[in-house]
Amino acid sequence: MKIRNLIQPKKLKTLRSMLGRRLGRLFAVVSVTSIIAACTTVNETSHADSYQKGCMTERADIVDAANWDNVQSNRVTIINGEIRPMVSHYEENRPYIIQVRNADRVNHDLWSPEFFKQAVAVDSVQFGDKAATKGCVNGIRVKARSIVTIRLVPVWEGRYEIFNSSSFLHTPTGPDAVIYIVPPRIGTASK
Repeated sequence: MKIRNLIQPKKLKTLRSMLGRRLGRLFAVVSVTSIIAACTTVNETSHADSYQKGCMTERADIVDAANWDNVQSNRVTIINGEIRPMVSHYEENRPYIIQVRNADRVNHDLWSPEFFKQAVAVDSVQFGDKAATKGCVNGIRVKARSIVTIRLVPVWEGRYEIFNSSSFLHTPTGPDAVIYIVPPRIGTASK
């Protein structure tokens, strides 16, 4: 008896078409996700002018007017895929230097166009000891075991979600961190 006689042609045809559809869908999802992930973050080799679309128009005026002399760094750490602190509060119109330290062995993409482009005026993004990149961004890629420094001035009060993706197959189920921009404190509490 031949093997061909054991396999029924109808079942084989159905199996091939079902497998083809599934592989086609998987390829489409991976392709679209890869394209989106490539467009959403800035890293050491990115050009700042490619991220200007959608930025607040007065960004340069806001960051130039800020007094950066006595600004202390705020530290954010990514460890075991978690952003710590998960909830942060920043005051409107006060400059901040935020150091994002990735303690993990994998890269992380912190993504939030609403926060980076519309809620804050980003002065610069610096990867390790390299020269700072000026301009606004959608997000940042923090390479494994590295530090990225962001200089920014919060402008619009509100709640903003930050998403962390360590791979293009990661589908966020909710924000990995939340940033609140609050009105400036008045009086002795502001010192």
